[in-house]
Amino acid sequence: MSHTPHAGGTRIAPHEGREPDMNRSSLRPLAQDILNVADLAARHHSTPGNIRKLNSLDPTRLPPRLALGGRVLLWRLVDVEAWEASRVVGTPTARAPEPEPEPAPARRGPKSTAAKARAARAAGAAGAAA
Repeated sequence: MSHTPHAGGTRIAPHEGREPDMNRSSLRPLAQDILNVADLAARHHSTPGNIRKLNSLDPTRLPPRLALGGRVLLWRLVDVEAWEASRVVGTPTARAPEPEPEPAPARRGPKSTAAKARAARAAGAAGAAA
């Protein structure tokens, strides 16, 4: 390891101690699979400010993001694509069938005036028809 002197003491050269294949050119294809705030905003026809606001107020309305620490907002392209596919409306695999609604419970308490009038008309109509 070679050391280069600087004002605060000895500094290790930036690329020493790394594997030879771990340079920026080998990492470049991975960078294409990562989206930043501007990329996600463009993909969703929104603004970077709106994406930041959604992330702050309701992150469930955005795809799952990378948790790298700090205030950096990054998303993996595969996660974004999977999240988008799960939100497609109208496909049979996108939604589970909705359960049948339960019948409303019987009304408790005294009958309303309108209900009494309907019951009286029904009783009068049944008596007149007999």
